Amino acid sequence: MEYEVAYALISARVKANMTQSEVAKKMNTTPSVIARLEIGKHFPSLQTIYRYALAVDKQIDLHAQP
Repeated sequence: MEYEVAYALISARVKANMTQSEVAKKMNTTPSVIARLEIGKHFPSLQTIYRYALAVDKQIDLHAQP
């Protein structure tokens, strides 16, 4: 599941034609935080995913399956 979230974040950033640094600046954080989110080893909070989506101005679709 974590890797699916990471893929969704990276995909949204690439579609927005943005670098990790640009996303970090819009989220008021550091590029290293964005890199850790995109590695997929930790599940970000829904608030963080929402802030990321706002920063890249893209919809991020996540689906939960049993």
